[in-house]
Amino acid sequence: MHADSVEQKNIAAQYPDKVAKLEALLAEHNADQIDPMWPSVVEVPVLIDKTGGVTYEEGDEFSYWPN
Repeated sequence: MHADSVEQKNIAAQYPDKVAKLEALLAEHNADQIDPMWPSVVEVPVLIDKTGGVTYEEGDEFSYWPN
């Protein structure tokens, strides 16, 4: 963490066992959740590792955020 405190370098390939364990824990957690009571009105892309004032550049990572 000291060498990459803001996690800009993806090290998942170096730790496949840890990735598998964390994905299994996340799947278990998600399986325990109830279905939404109503659908999302919209899903918008949210840039990862950029603040709201920074514009999208080709190749930027993003995630869809349901609202």
